[in-house]
Amino acid sequence: MLTCGIDIGARTIDIALFDSAQILESCVIDTGAFPKKNAMDAFENILRMAGVTRSDVDRTIATGYGRNYFEEADRAATEILCHAKGVAYLIPSVRTIIDTGGVARNEGVLQALKQETGNDNIKVPPEPQITGALGAAIIAMEDLHRERIK
Repeated sequence: MLTCGIDIGARTIDIALFDSAQILESCVIDTGAFPKKNAMDAFENILRMAGVTRSDVDRTIATGYGRNYFEEADRAATEILCHAKGVAYLIPSVRTIIDTGGVARNEGVLQALKQETGNDNIKVPPEPQITGALGAAIIAMEDLHRERIK
């Protein structure tokens, strides 16, 4: 099964193609002034990069503030749920998620979190920018599994 998550945020559009075992392709582009068009262009581009067509994608879930702009989505999901799923997949031992996205790579933010929480064991996913899109793709996969069990 192949699923897609697309996170349309105020600053970036993040997309992840997931095959239930790994991220096949991912991309991060600027949202720009035309989020609907830019999201569709990025979606078509990532499909080309992966060598698949829209009909090969079993389910697509959109998240982020612009989730309702993306008409190719089968449904939408909240950012909080998607980021939690994405981080939990990338760091299975995680128990608390404070922040995700591009700011997670900011060393000043990480140092401030360590200082404020007294916790030096703060982990950052290898690709924090795509955690929402990855989580949306994982939720799409879970939806498909639930439907097949019924």
